[in-house]
Amino acid sequence: MGRFFLALLPFSAVANDWLVPTTPLPSSSFTPWSSGSLSGFVLSNGLVSRTFITSASGAPTFSTFDLTSSLDGGAVSVLRALTPEAHLACAGGCSSRPLPLPPGSFTRVAVDHAAAGGDCPFLSQGNTTSLAACQADCWSAECNAVNWATSGAPDCVLRRCANPLAPGVTPYPGFDVWTTTAPLPQGATTVGGLVAAPALGRSVATGAYLNRTGLDAPGMLIPNPTSAVLPFINVTTGPLLAGWSWTPGARFSDPTLPWPPRGLRVEALFGGAGAAAPWAVSFDACAPTTTPPPKNPTQTKP
Repeated sequence: MGRFFLALLPFSAVANDWLVPTTPLPSSSFTPWSSGSLSGFVLSNGLVSRTFITSASGAPTFSTFDLTSSLDGGAVSVLRALTPEAHLACAGGCSSRPLPLPPGSFTRVAVDHAAAGGDCPFLSQGNTTSLAACQADCWSAECNAVNWATSGAPDCVLRRCANPLAPGVTPYPGFDVWTTTAPLPQGATTVGGLVAAPALGRSVATGAYLNRTGLDAPGMLIPNPTSAVLPFINVTTGPLLAGWSWTPGARFSDPTLPWPPRGLRVEALFGGAGAAAPWAVSFDACAPTTTPPPKNPTQTKP
């Protein structure tokens, strides 16, 4: 006759969740960074890093220069273009240009060409009485470029270019392109950002990836002219702030979780003569945690 034995052995409780690795994860960090004529800092939580430029060829500025992910085992860049950090709307307008039009405010950047690409969208037709009248209309609008007819029927086309120092132009006999880098009078403005200087010979617009070749050479990148209303001042760092009220342990969460979470907050301050007070853009780097997410109390291990 067969015998059946049931052995009851002691079981030790496991302190950590068996599905969560116990390898400590990195903390958030703020690290100075420089390359050629560019300098700034890297904000990282060990999994994702963001590189900011605060000076380009000696000029103060603020722009995201790289965004890298380390989730696949190596630093992989995922940034496709250099763009302003924010767009700001101001009640009553962010700025205005002095009147009358100061002499020498416009520069002719192209002859027998026209700015008609996607980087210089059409605004309206301007005064065709004279070049000065055409430029005056642009000066009073959210405009920084004009296509002026030098022959044939009078024509004045007002446009707003992303980079008035180096607008995209196409051959167009009988037209000249005049631009101004004066801050745009507008109800909204951009904050931060970098654009390519004419010497670079190419743009830094959106593409399959951001080609950084040569960008750190002196004079290749300059502050975005459309962001001059709120120039960059400086950056400050500090701990993360609680964005809402929460108590660790609530809804079956881990009661040992810190709140606010561990990490770093970076604030970039912008302001100037046209701003009533400094304006800030904040970036948070929340440190990863090895603590498993809250569980439903009815769940059990398989």
